[in-house]
Amino acid sequence: MPVRRASVAAVLVGALLLSLGTLLLAIRLTAGGAEETATTAPAAVTDGYAFWDVRADGSPVRWDPCSAIPWVLRVHGAPEGARAMLETATERITQADGPRFVYVGPSDEAPAPTRAAYQPDRYGADAWAPVLVAWAPPGSDGLPLRGSDRAISLPIAVDGIFVSGQVVFNDRRTLEVDFADRTTSWGATAIHEFVHVAGLDHVDDPTQLMHRFAGSGPVEFGEGDLAGLEGLTAPGCLDAGTPRHVTVDLRPRR
Repeated sequence: MPVRRASVAAVLVGALLLSLGTLLLAIRLTAGGAEETATTAPAAVTDGYAFWDVRADGSPVRWDPCSAIPWVLRVHGAPEGARAMLETATERITQADGPRFVYVGPSDEAPAPTRAAYQPDRYGADAWAPVLVAWAPPGSDGLPLRGSDRAISLPIAVDGIFVSGQVVFNDRRTLEVDFADRTTSWGATAIHEFVHVAGLDHVDDPTQLMHRFAGSGPVEFGEGDLAGLEGLTAPGCLDAGTPRHVTVDLRPRR
């Protein structure tokens, strides 16, 4: 089925332990032979949060709030207890009035920078590919994951609606599989990255979990985080249309 219209999408390098680069990659979707480059201007920070990007009407690019965001876990390379930790991370986001996530099972799929958003042979013909969560070494298979990164988030949007994505953790980093502190825990990174996939960008306020640096202290949402999550779940169902093949092309954006 041809793509009706390609729209906003982006990839953001995630939280780091000590420092964070601001490399962004814009995803371009190809529509019936004609291309439309994704909008890459970040939204202004408001009240301690920033949306990943916005639609033409000023509303945030987000998932359909009437459906849960499905995700799968690539067990290979993941630390012991990863699934339980990740489910706790997504539950905390939902309890904070953010989007709902649902774990739909394990996957043997490896992360890739141009991962297809529609994989009917692997995940069924009636749905977009679920968010893939995986651990991988820096730079593997061309991923923009650097040695200093904790993780990267790669959401994909069609027609201004997120439909799929990836969260890739750095398997060369040694962190605890808990939520004890932002400095030491995979849990803090998991929440941060899932919120990126849900639709929030970095902020410069260190009291927010979406601060561009991991920081230290309790793994708790700040007021800005909570306001941003609320904006992603505003009433009104969204429809990205019938799942279909789209072309994902990564371009550097700095």
